[in-house]
Amino acid sequence: MLRDIRSPRYSGLVDKQGFTRIDELAKQIEVLINKKDFEEAADMELTMMQALVKEMPGVDVYNFIARTNVSSVPMVKRYLAMEDEVQWSFLNNDIYESLSGDLLKSVTKRVEFLLNNTGIKVIVYNGALDFLVNTAGTRLWMEHLKWKSKDKWKESAQEPFSVNSFTEGYVKKADNLLLYVVFRAGHSVRVPIDNMMAFREMLMQELVYSEMLTSILNK
Repeated sequence: MLRDIRSPRYSGLVDKQGFTRIDELAKQIEVLINKKDFEEAADMELTMMQALVKEMPGVDVYNFIARTNVSSVPMVKRYLAMEDEVQWSFLNNDIYESLSGDLLKSVTKRVEFLLNNTGIKVIVYNGALDFLVNTAGTRLWMEHLKWKSKDKWKESAQEPFSVNSFTEGYVKKADNLLLYVVFRAGHSVRVPIDNMMAFREMLMQELVYSEMLTSILNK
């Protein structure tokens, strides 16, 4: 998914000089991707992420308002109901490195195929506080999808979705494409941890209630 590296500048987390350094690395990554040198691009992206961390000491890239820079391991373990003595890592480096050649390969064509040729519901969700795959980049990627309802998508307005009378985010829909922007939540795996009520509501609305309604209508 497209990452909008302008986010740190727009949120005021880096100064102009820091943004210029990060932007130059992003341009190099784009060149490598266009050359289909995906492993080198992944290495360069890691360099860019290290530069981001250096430019923003103390900022958790998984949720940029979190108070730690270690991915909140204790909170994750509580969410997964793990005992304290269980050893757990947020990222397996061996697996990550073995997939390095695939990390920056686009899946846009596959998503477009599903949207154009099937009735499969494509649900995209983004935590509003996600720094790695920020909402601005996600919206930009979705705006450029080439599919039969592209004009309908652009014209459709996002609507707030609420849980217990509190607005927990926005939802934008057009046919079988949906975008949920979840407030008070960070990176994809953090959304159900940071805002469980919103995540549960999204699943209930789009999977459980939707399946129940379809079943009733088909009887």
